Amino acid sequence: MNNADKCLAIMEQTAQKMSIKGVAVVAFVQGDSALTWVSKMKIVGTLSNGNDNRLAIAYSKAAEMATTYQNSGSGI
Repeated sequence: MNNADKCLAIMEQTAQKMSIKGVAVVAFVQGDSALTWVSKMKIVGTLSNGNDNRLAIAYSKAAEMATTYQNSGSGI
């Protein structure tokens, strides 16, 4: 997690260039199994749009990736 802040800053800059608001999350899983992880998040613009909790969505995607070992949006 030494590079977490740097990664989150890059994600924030990219989102801002694309006019995207939400939550950026990075997580570190040590080893071959996602039995534990350490994560860090950064709000990029807004935590909620009134209807959606963007932090919950971001961590839901992270949980999906921890289960499937595939990138978010892979279609699995």
